[in-house]
Amino acid sequence: MFERFTKDARAVVLGAVEHAEEAQAYLVDAGHLPSPGVTGASGTSTSSSP
Repeated sequence: MFERFTKDARAVVLGAVEHAEEAQAYLVDAGHLPSPGVTGASGTSTSSSP
């Protein structure tokens, strides 16, 4: 299913996994996702607002 995500969505998920690993978390949850409006690795905003 992961392969069906857009490039940007995959980058967000991989970033969340990396963040969770750094925090030595047992699982990845919403707290590991970037906040709305934070610019992702590709330089695009993760927010859906204009």
